[in-house]
Amino acid sequence: MSGRPELRRLRRIEFADTDASGRAHFTALLRHAEAVEHELLEQLGLPLLGGGGWPRARLECDFRAPLAAGDPLEVCVAVEAVGRSSVTWRFQLGRPGGPVAADGRVIAVRTGRDGRARALPAAWRRRLGAAAS
Repeated sequence: MSGRPELRRLRRIEFADTDASGRAHFTALLRHAEAVEHELLEQLGLPLLGGGGWPRARLECDFRAPLAAGDPLEVCVAVEAVGRSSVTWRFQLGRPGGPVAADGRVIAVRTGRDGRARALPAAWRRRLGAAAS
């Protein structure tokens, strides 16, 4: 997706992911994307919590096609940009080999225990694919 670190995972839309219409609820799709984001952080050797967190500062998502219980789901999450204290994650979800059902981006800010933004260490920036500064 971006040339920076990315991870693709196959998952499945579960019945609990759906609303009364039988379609995947938008929040369920965001949870699937977030789970893959957390797995990518782990693969990069970056802490999910570890003295701080990654609260969301911004989220945008376009929903393009419905998904239903039992549908296979391909989730791709990639680093789109790295800021001083933030990471912009790009995500796409859809049936494998099919059209994109949802795509968007989320900006997560690294915080300390006090909830304030913390600069990303140089080693983290390198792992996230940040351009040399």
